[in-house]
Amino acid sequence: MASRKEDQEAAGRLEAIRDLAALLAVAWDEPTRRLAEGLSGGTWVSDIRACAADIRLDSTGAAPLHAIHEQYRNSGAGPVLESLRTEHTSLFDIPRRSISSPFESHFVDADSSGKDVPLFISRAATEVGSLYALAGVVAPESEPPDHVARELEFVSFCAHHELDAGTWGSPGSQGSPGSRSSGRDKDDDGGSPRTSGPGTWRELRARMGTEHLSEWIPAMTSEVAEGAETPFYRELARLTAAVIESGVLWSDASGHGFRRRLRLSPV
Repeated sequence: MASRKEDQEAAGRLEAIRDLAALLAVAWDEPTRRLAEGLSGGTWVSDIRACAADIRLDSTGAAPLHAIHEQYRNSGAGPVLESLRTEHTSLFDIPRRSISSPFESHFVDADSSGKDVPLFISRAATEVGSLYALAGVVAPESEPPDHVARELEFVSFCAHHELDAGTWGSPGSQGSPGSRSSGRDKDDDGGSPRTSGPGTWRELRARMGTEHLSEWIPAMTSEVAEGAETPFYRELARLTAAVIESGVLWSDASGHGFRRRLRLSPV
């Protein structure tokens, strides 16, 4: 049986996984004012740094954060948001796909002629949608389910419920002391989960990582890092690649101590 200290360390690691996945998700999603405020105020970078430290991400993996901080530290939220929207459109102009694509299907489901399969009905979209259904998550009808932001949000969602289902903390707790959520506009209500117990949530989190994110994010981030015109998306791509290639979002490696820190609203 795990000791109280081991339970606390496991909970602390899960909190960091939950928050890091959520912070990366909002950065890859359509830019919002909340994200722009997090970048201009420095809280997005500081929260990412805290998460990276808590899960022991290699220092070279977190190195891109300095360039992101330097780009926006003296800028207002308005100009930052305009810059983000311009660059995001340039990178992910669907269906023209000028530089890259935020959808897994474009990387893993091309047919034998090299043409992309239709979104929504691709193998990747179907498989990701099935994972959402197992967790009781209703995918948005306005976009295919295999968007990079949705897949990262799912990892965060599973870690959140894994915390709730675990033996650490108070029953039904949201994870103490509080999650880092700089830049998030969306509530994580997720519908009614069809799963229970930390093992089930852990399995779903691992499946999203090993069967999906690790299979295409390295290629997507390579395209973005090469084609981005601003430091934010170039360095975000390098940071995301380091996180995904390390497997820290779904690894069950034991943690050690965790610094106690932030006070932002729950995921």
